[in-house]
Amino acid sequence: MSSITASSLPQNAQSKRSYIATAVFNGSFYSYTSSLNAQNKFVYTLAVNPSATTGNCKAGHILTENGRRLVPGANPGVTTYMAGVYDSSSGLSGFIDPNCSLFAPYNTNLPNFYARGVDPNLVVGPDGTTNDMGPSVYTSGTVTAEGGITSVAGNVVATAGNVIATAGNIVATAGSVSANTTVTAQKFLTSPVATTVGSSGTPLTASSGRANLSGSGYSTVVYTTQVTATSAVFVTINNATARGVSVVPGAGSFTVYSSINNDNSTFYWLVIN
Repeated sequence: MSSITASSLPQNAQSKRSYIATAVFNGSFYSYTSSLNAQNKFVYTLAVNPSATTGNCKAGHILTENGRRLVPGANPGVTTYMAGVYDSSSGLSGFIDPNCSLFAPYNTNLPNFYARGVDPNLVVGPDGTTNDMGPSVYTSGTVTAEGGITSVAGNVVATAGNVIATAGNIVATAGSVSANTTVTAQKFLTSPVATTVGSSGTPLTASSGRANLSGSGYSTVVYTTQVTATSAVFVTINNATARGVSVVPGAGSFTVYSSINNDNSTFYWLVIN
C-alpha cells in the first residue's frame, strides 16, 4: 500500500527563503494530513492548522521554508502551490500560499540557522519586539493596495501627487491629514448620528432643495426618489469658512459628508440623471 505525502527537497537544496507575516495569519496557515477511510484508502486533507490562533500567528512573525511543498495534481486536495514553513516564534509548522497577501518575502540569502537581526531604529514593531521587519520599498511606479495602508509611527506623504481612498477613509488618529496638492476620499468622515431630510419610507420627489449639516453629527442623508447610485449630485455650501464636502449617491438617497466636525452649514443640492 502506498501513500502520498508532501515532498521534500534534498538537504543540499534546502531553501533559504523566508517570509514575514504582514497581518494575523492563522486563517491562512494550513496542515496537510492523511487518514484511512472505510474502504481502507488514504484520504488527504488540507485544512487550517488547528493549533494556529490569533495569539500565536501575529503580524511580524518570520516563516522559514523547511523544504516541504504541496503541488496541485501530485497532492490530492491541493489546488495551488503551497510551501512548507516553520514559525520559530510559535514553534508551529505548516503550509502557506507564498503569494498570499498576508506574507511578504523576508530573506532569500541568509541561512536559516542565523538569528534574526535587531533594528536599532525600531522602537517596537508589530510583533512587540525590535526585530528586523524587512526592507523598505522605494519605487518610481505605483503602489496599489486592495487592503489597508497603515503607518504606525511614520507619515503618509504625497509630495506632488494625490492620496486617494476610493472606497475607504483617510484617517489621522492623533495627527492631521495634509498634502502639497490634493487629498481625495469617497468619504471625509463617518458621522455617528446623521441628520436626515425626508425618510426612507416617504422620500422626497424633488430633484433639488436645501438642507443643513447640523445636529450631533457632520453628515446628512437626503431621501429623494430622483436619485440613483449613478446620479450626479451637486452640492453648494452656504458658509463663509472654507470646508470640504463629499457626496455618496445611492438608490433613493444620497449622503453629504463634511470635513468639519459638528458642521452646522446650510447646503443646496441638485440631482442630475
